[in-house]
Amino acid sequence: MRSPEEGELAIFLSGPRDRGLRIKHEREACRSSQGTLYPINIQEQQPSIVSVPVGSTALPSSGKTTLVGFDERLLQVVDELTRDESDLQILPIVGMGGIGKTTLAKNAFIHQLIVDRFDIRIWFTISQQYSVREILQQYFFNDIKDKACSKDQLGVAELGGRLHKLLFRKRYLIIMDDVWSHKGWEDFMLYLPNNENGSRILVTTRLLDVARSLGFDNHYFKMNLLGDDQSWNLLCEKVFAQKNCPYPELEEIGRNIARCCRGLPLAIVVIGGLLAKSNNIREYWEFVAKNVTSFVNSEDDEYCLKILSLSYNSLPIHLKPCFLYTRIFPEDDRIEASELIKLWIIEGFLKPIGGKSLNETAKEYLKNLADRNLILIHEWSLTGKIKESC
Repeated sequence: MRSPEEGELAIFLSGPRDRGLRIKHEREACRSSQGTLYPINIQEQQPSIVSVPVGSTALPSSGKTTLVGFDERLLQVVDELTRDESDLQILPIVGMGGIGKTTLAKNAFIHQLIVDRFDIRIWFTISQQYSVREILQQYFFNDIKDKACSKDQLGVAELGGRLHKLLFRKRYLIIMDDVWSHKGWEDFMLYLPNNENGSRILVTTRLLDVARSLGFDNHYFKMNLLGDDQSWNLLCEKVFAQKNCPYPELEEIGRNIARCCRGLPLAIVVIGGLLAKSNNIREYWEFVAKNVTSFVNSEDDEYCLKILSLSYNSLPIHLKPCFLYTRIFPEDDRIEASELIKLWIIEGFLKPIGGKSLNETAKEYLKNLADRNLILIHEWSLTGKIKESC
């Protein structure tokens, strides 16, 4: 039986995909969340923003994503991608949702050996519902800045032809993140030339059948869950920005919380974002431990929903509608910070804080959501301010 908060969040995660319907749907959900009182209120800190790229070569400019327990695996992936074999090769990474496939791929993507070896590196996020045309269009229009690829001008064949021409005779690395079917792979493979120069394709997927069908001679990387110590180290990094706990009175509770995250990096990161806002109050850590312990026997999908629901329910009331409103954008889309801020202002979600402008307030809201790991930073400006969004 789902709690009201889990039900609200489940509806948010599975709402209509048509943008017009989504806007209406999320407006109703956001208005509802503004009128609901929640018992938990965690003090806030400072500001900024987020994103997961679709067809983007740009990854978080802040550097490597935390990769506790995966250092050896990263070296193995980099080694596979940089072998001397000239044929175009595919390397699948397989594992359940939240286990760190995308994080591993991102760290490989920005590894210096990879940067030095490949002439072109491209990141495509595929997901369950995808459009080859939209993904390619966004890549050429946003990343290559090809104005000829603006809205509705070119079909998939023309865009695919441009990709083939761009990659021809170059050593390239393509990351295809979150592939759900063999067809999702085949739709792109049409446009990827075999230059016989050591080009590589790295695919992440939850499905073992997909990984087996793509990997040469059934060769693929299988992601494993984190051990107890690795889980604790990751939680400490997210809460304290170091690999140990500076508060002895919190360590036993914290280790129990880490164990109850079942070795899933996603769960640990979300809970870490929640605890980081707790001012290290023991009673609050005990509250989180009690909730997480009650989730431990849930099915995988339900477990992840409960973890996310706990974090969502702990948001200050003014952040709830802002978080819910991101649902109007397609899954895995890259959201421009300026566009999201304008929409928040139009919807009336923002109230000036301490004489700050609505724009400054919105940036603080975005930073707060990013600090809680509910949105992912895509790109920061050199001054540490928001450049792109979630």
